[in-house]
Amino acid sequence: MACERTAPPANGNGNYNGEDNEDDQRRGRMDQRLKQVTVLERKGRDPIPPDDVSMELTANEQTAHFTFPRVTDAITQEDKEVTFVVSRLGAATLKARFSLKNMMYKDQLAQ
Repeated sequence: MACERTAPPANGNGNYNGEDNEDDQRRGRMDQRLKQVTVLERKGRDPIPPDDVSMELTANEQTAHFTFPRVTDAITQEDKEVTFVVSRLGAATLKARFSLKNMMYKDQLAQ
């Protein structure tokens, strides 16, 4: 007697029904978590939280895209440095400092 097992029908992405929805929900939770713990810091001024965060997952890598608003209290040359901070990323904190003098174009801060 042979036993045959069949998989549920695949959707257009090759994933089985239900998997896409679970992956989308997991990505959405990760996006929201990153949005809550990420800021641009400027010395002596309020930090700027992102407007949006989205994760792009492939078989070999994960990429996070952060979108920050153009605020009325904008980043200026006088800030000299901006630090991108993702805190509480597991047990670690990710920080990347950017010197604004390296972001000048035609004597103005590139936007």
